[in-house]
Formats: sequence, C-alpha cells, structure tokens
Amino acid sequence: MTRSLALVLFAAAVPSVAGHGMLTRPVARNVLLNLGLRHPGQGQCDMAEGNAQNMNGCQGGVGPITYNPCWNDCLGDFHSTSQACVACKQNVVATTEARLNPGARLGVCGDLQDRQSFTRPDNTDCNGASCVDQALASNFDTIVLDPTDNSFEASMTLTAHHWGWVEFRLCRQGGRGADGQGVTQECFNQDVLEFDAEDARQRYAGQMNTGVEDPSDYIGTEASVRCDGPDADLKLEAPQIWSPPGSCCYAGGDCGNSNTSRTQNKRFVVPKVAAGPEYKVRVRLPAGLSCSQEAPCTLQWTYMTGNSVDSYPEVFRNCADFKLGSSDTVAPAPTPVPTESELEPQPEPEPEPTPAPTPAATPAPTPAPTTAASSTAGPAPTECGSCSGCLASNGVCYPESKAFCDLYPQYTWCAAGVSSTVAPSSESSTTSTAAPTAAPTTPAPTAAPTTTAAPTPAPTAAPTPSPAPSSGSCVDVQGTQCSHCMASNNVCYAQPKAWCDTYSYHWCGSTSLLQQAASPAPRLRGFLAPVQMHEHSSR
Repeated sequence: MTRSLALVLFAAAVPSVAGHGMLTRPVARNVLLNLGLRHPGQGQCDMAEGNAQNMNGCQGGVGPITYNPCWNDCLGDFHSTSQACVACKQNVVATTEARLNPGARLGVCGDLQDRQSFTRPDNTDCNGASCVDQALASNFDTIVLDPTDNSFEASMTLTAHHWGWVEFRLCRQGGRGADGQGVTQECFNQDVLEFDAEDARQRYAGQMNTGVEDPSDYIGTEASVRCDGPDADLKLEAPQIWSPPGSCCYAGGDCGNSNTSRTQNKRFVVPKVAAGPEYKVRVRLPAGLSCSQEAPCTLQWTYMTGNSVDSYPEVFRNCADFKLGSSDTVAPAPTPVPTESELEPQPEPEPEPTPAPTPAATPAPTPAPTTAASSTAGPAPTECGSCSGCLASNGVCYPESKAFCDLYPQYTWCAAGVSSTVAPSSESSTTSTAAPTAAPTTPAPTAAPTTTAAPTPAPTAAPTPSPAPSSGSCVDVQGTQCSHCMASNNVCYAQPKAWCDTYSYHWCGSTSLLQQAASPAPRLRGFLAPVQMHEHSSR
C-alpha cells in the first residue's frame, strides 16, 4: 500500500522568526553589507540593517500537504495514472500553489523574486543604493584552493537550527553577471558543487541526528522532511510544491546520486545543534577558474530547512563573490585560539554566552584588577585590526553587541573601552579571555539588578533564582509553559538569556546566572506553526 504524504489536509503559511542562517566564508553579499529582509515573519520584506540572516525570500513554510482526500479516487494507490486519481491530485497541487505567499518568492540570492535586491545591479534597495555594486566595491574574500583536490573551507552560521541540508552552486561569470544584469539561476545550475565527504565525516560523524550516519547521509533523514529519495519519490510528480526552483529537487542542475546514495557529496546534511552554530565544510571548485576582484566568481549557498513535515520548506539563500589567490600572497584571516567548545562540542544544545569557571568557596573582599571586568575595558586584541565590533573566526567583523559575540566562544570582541558586564559596579563576570584559574579571586556581584549573590559550592545551597515572568505571558502556541526565550510569534526557543535579549524577545526563564549556566539542556522547540517540531529522530 502506498504511503500517504500526511495525515491532515490543509496548507497553512508558516511565518519565519529571528533569522536562520548565512554564509560567512566566502562572506555573502548580505553579510558584507549587514543587510537583509527586515522581518519576514511579519511580512516586512524591505532591506534593513542587522538582518543578514533573514534571506528567505519572505517565504515561510507551507503545509502539511497531503493526497489523502484522493484515496478513493486513486483506489489506495497514489501512483495510479487513472483519470480520477490524476485529476484529484492536480486539484491538491493547485490549492497548495495558491497558498505559497502567493507563489514561490525565493530569489537567486535569497531576496524577493520580484525585487532581486542582491541579484540585479540596477536595484537600489540597500539604503537607496545598489546592493550588488556596494558588495562588489567591498574587499570580498580571497579563496586559496588546496591543489590536491581544488577545495577550500566554507563556513556557515545557523542562528536557528532547523536540521535540513545545504547545497552549493557556482556561477563562473559572477559579480554583475555575464550581461551586466546580475547572476542567474541558470548560471548557478551549470555547476552544482561537491563537498569533501570524507572530511565532513571526520568532522561530524557522531554529531548527526538519530539514524543519520554523517553529512552525506541525505537518504538517512526522514522521508517526511525530504523532497525526494526513498519513500518520498511521489513528491517529484509536483516538485514545485515541495521545493523552490534551483534546488536538487526542482530544476537545480545535476545533483548526481544525492537522492539514492548514503555517500553522496552534493547535499551537506546539517549536523546537530551542539556542533554549531558555525559549521564548516570543504567545497570543491572546478578546474581552470579565473576569479578576480574585477571579475569575481559567485558562490550560491542554499539552506533547505528540514523541520516541516510533508510541507513546502522554508529555504535560505546567499550569494558570495570571491577571488582566487595563492597561499604565498594572501594573509590568513585572524583566528582566535580554539576554545574547548570548538574542539569538543558540549552536550548542551547551544553554547553558553561565557565560560563558567569554578565558583570560589569564599569571595575575595576586593576585585582582582587583572580578571574582573570594569567600566573601562583594556585595549582590543591586536588581531582585531580595524574591527570595532564582533570579529568572527573567518575574519568577518559583525556590528553586533557583546552579548551576541559572547554567544560564540570562537569569536573575538574587539570594541575597546566597553564593559563586559551589564552595570559598571558589577564584578561577577570575567571577560571572555580570562583564564579559569582566576575564579578563586573573582568577587561576588554587588549591584547587578538581575543577578543574585555568587554561588558557593555544595553543600551550601544555591542562591534563590529571581522569579520568571507571569505564566500567562510564557505559554507558547502549543499551550506549553515556556521556560526560556519566548519569541514575538509565541514560539519558545531553548536559548540563553543573552541571545533572547539580543532580539528583544521575552525571557521566561530564571534570571539567576547559576540557573542559566547549569540547567540541563531542554528539549528544543521548533518555530513553525501549525506543525511544531522538536529535535526529533530521523527515522
């Protein structure tokens, strides 16, 4: 008996929230300019600063989608070619297409299909000027290839983890495009790039979703969140309702055996959230390329989310221009010393804002000037160069807050003279570079309004946490009590308070620093409605 695609008949538009991801090496156009769609989840689709991670074409997920109403017409076989079965399925497809907001709006570079802000040079959506020309005028990344296989290391940052997979494509005549009118999907489809499957296996084996062996194991993910492959082949009859054009499932070029082999190298399956938020993969380029500042090549990054069961998924895209260089002429990007969380991901689903050194048994009566933060921090690290914000491990400077920067231990805070604490008089936190051995002399907080006294080791009782907000404001869309970060669409995110504050969302957890640092990893909630997903098994 043919497996049905879903159990419920309706297709509801699903809003997006708070951004999801971006390509950081080579640095994407939207990341270079720190611009992106303002708030897709609220239908605010103009370009705004600080939203580089929002490039989803203002198109959320739609679903679930099902052929179940056609059961009788198809006599229980949805592959049937009978006239009644075909007509019924066509009606389901037409109904779903009409609800795609109002159609598949994802542009070539994650912009709106009908605006092409980061695609067409003559568009002036970025503060009244051309987004493309501003990006091309910037000093974009120089890529140095490994001569043994023509590969380089690409990096992406996912600010909200929704499983799924990533596809890479290359437009050899990038920048302004072959005709000066912008890069096209047809150009990108000529080169669907491979990633180094063995390197990806060594990096992420054991850090995948249940039932998935490594980043090559696309067919090991659930059929309900794939757009093709085993048990999902029926979706290829109408690929436009399961995937945007320019993807491996729908008019996206040669993707080889990526929907049949567990060792394929065209679709990079996203590892667990604990392995991020920065994910790295070696991508191979074709031989004989010529890419320069004046005539760059352009990489297209497509992130197909995988948390919407039997639905049209939310998809993110970025375009990144780059030039080729050699190792003897290109200075490497500054890289901070790897942290423990970078070398061996912790079991918590998200990294904590700052390291948690062992608390002192007895607080020192006076602050230690070499470890405690003050209202006037020391000079910025020498590797910061001209960066005055948050320096990522790939050398890109983000104009974000220190709270954002502290979420990622491998990043470096470069704004000299900025206190690492909320209030100048509070001395409970050390800077992100303080050695753990400084903990015994770290003083207790004296005036931070949202924290309690520094905890002492057992058997002394932990400090009493501050109360969470009233329960009425902390119930999510499923009617479940939220104990972490409540987003503006009433979805509960299992993120730390610093992350919540970055987006001005509502914090529903305890405000005790001890509670935030030591609480067990909660079950991660998905953000989509009406189908609310959890970090679920892949089989």
